[in-house]
Amino acid sequence: AIQLEFTGDYVNALAHYEKGMTGDNKYLDHDDACLAGIARMSIRMGDIRRGVNQAIRHTNRILKKDCGVILESMKQFSEAAQLYEKGQYYDKAASVYIRCKNWAKVGELLPHVTSPKIHLQYAKAKEADGRYKEAAMAYENAKDWDNMIRIQLDHLSNPEEAVRIIRETQSIDGAKMVARFFLHLGDYGSAIQFLVMSKCNDEAF
Repeated sequence: AIQLEFTGDYVNALAHYEKGMTGDNKYLDHDDACLAGIARMSIRMGDIRRGVNQAIRHTNRILKKDCGVILESMKQFSEAAQLYEKGQYYDKAASVYIRCKNWAKVGELLPHVTSPKIHLQYAKAKEADGRYKEAAMAYENAKDWDNMIRIQLDHLSNPEEAVRIIRETQSIDGAKMVARFFLHLGDYGSAIQFLVMSKCNDEAF
C-alpha cells in the first residue's frame, strides 16, 4: 500500500490500506498505520469528509499535518486549517484561516501564535474593519511599534499609551508622530519634548 501511495496509485493504495485492517488489539500500530493511509488516500481521491474525520479521530499529530498539507494543495483551505488546529500547528492554522478570511478563527488562535507576520496581517485586517483597539493590540504583538503608535494617536486618541510605547522602544518615528499630535493640540511644551527625543532638534528650536 505504501509503495502504491508513493507511485500515486491512490485507488489501489486505499484498497490495500482497507484490506490491511486487522481489528486485532495485538496489531494496534499496524492498524493505526492503515487508518492513517485510509485518511490520506480518501482526501487525495476527493472523499474529503471521510479523510478529515479519520485524521481528526486519529491520535497522530503528524497525520493531521500531512493531511492538512494535502488539503492545502487541493485549495480546501478551511478543512486544512481545521486539521492544523487539531494538530496544534497554530501558526499554520492561523495562516490558512487568513487565506479564507476567517478572522474570527484567527483571533481565537492568536494567543497561541508566535509568528509576528500573522499578528501583522491580523492587525491590518482589523484596522481596515475599523476595529482599532484590536488592531493596536495585534500591532503590539507583531512588535510593529510605529503602526501601534499611529493607531493610538489617530484613531483611539490615546497619547498616554503612545508615549508609554515610545519610552519603552525609543522609536524615533513614533516620537515624531507624538510631537505632531501635541503640536496639533497646541501643546508646544510636550511637542518640543518629543521632537528632542526624535532627534529633530532643529524643529524643536
